[in-house]
Amino acid sequence: QLCRHYGTAPIPARARKPKDKPRAEAAVLLCQRWILFRLRKRSFFTLAEANQAVRDLLEELNRKSFQKISGNRFSRWVEHEQPALAPLPAQRYEVAEWGVVRAGPDYLVRIDGHSYSVPHDKRGQEFDYRATGTSIELLQFNQLVATHMRSTEKDGFTVLPEHRPASHDAVQGWTKERAMLWAKEVGPMTATYLEALLDRNRGRHSGYRTTQAMRDLAKRYGHTRLEQVCTYASANHIIGTRELRDLLNKRLDLLMAGDEQEDQPPTIEHGNIRGSEYYQTLLQAHGENSNDE
Repeated sequence: QLCRHYGTAPIPARARKPKDKPRAEAAVLLCQRWILFRLRKRSFFTLAEANQAVRDLLEELNRKSFQKISGNRFSRWVEHEQPALAPLPAQRYEVAEWGVVRAGPDYLVRIDGHSYSVPHDKRGQEFDYRATGTSIELLQFNQLVATHMRSTEKDGFTVLPEHRPASHDAVQGWTKERAMLWAKEVGPMTATYLEALLDRNRGRHSGYRTTQAMRDLAKRYGHTRLEQVCTYASANHIIGTRELRDLLNKRLDLLMAGDEQEDQPPTIEHGNIRGSEYYQTLLQAHGENSNDE
């Protein structure tokens, strides 16, 4: 930002041996020797006291006359550098954290535990981000792509409406209450199972995806099988829509239903079986004969 403000570019020196900028290195060496030497026997009890002592000696060093040319460092600054200074920016400088992130297939990037949206047509692409205490800026090739207010909500989502494709507008209309009403229409175990999934996957987007996955299973396999497989999964502590799909593909819900039917005693309907009504008639006839006697 400083270089952009003054229209310059930083050119770092090579590592290990500082030989590319001899004047700058000589000035640093002079300050170290001239200031630290003067302060070597002094004791400081606060950082502010030490900084003030360095500041006083630096001012003295800058006004010390050159040996071979006229003037001093302060006069050269006033004559040559001060006129080139640009006005201060309207906004104060704010310390920022920079990094690189990649958008997922859901056109979200994750920064410090929170997910932020980018335009949906840029899913899968890399972005530079600038994070301050109040904002998140996402850039590509030094061009601003998206700006968000920074959020401290862990595992939360910040999605701008203009970043969503038209097909994803349904996410905004999703609520847990609507999802539970649909699940109760399928069956009580489906409602219990979906509620457990939604409690685990908090957030509008994850809740919407979970509900849609359950709806897809109901559409493909039917309400009866979905209710049966939710019963089986709950009894065996199996959690997840992918796991439900695997159980349905393996037809384990049908096997479970067949086992329950086998556990029940068979009902035999036979012409030689007289049934309870026959014996009740005999008892009544026997009672009448006893009364006649």
